[in-house]
Amino acid sequence: MDQACPNTIISLLEDAGRKGSSGANLRRSLEMTDTEFKQESKKLWDKGSLCGIREENCCTRGCGFMCTAYLDESKIWKLTEND
Repeated sequence: MDQACPNTIISLLEDAGRKGSSGANLRRSLEMTDTEFKQESKKLWDKGSLCGIREENCCTRGCGFMCTAYLDESKIWKLTEND
């Protein structure tokens, strides 16, 4: 898997903005196998680049595996805001 895949996930979430997108919608939008998607999204979650949304009980600070939305494709994912 080349390094373009995380950028593709990031690009889709940049387009989605503050409202984010469900993990399932992201997976469907990308030309990746399920395994590739899980590996690449896990890297982003573990770096603290992704978070959930407040409406789904996420603090939005990029807590990695501690996040309520961590790798849960049914939840909304968004880029961590660095305010």
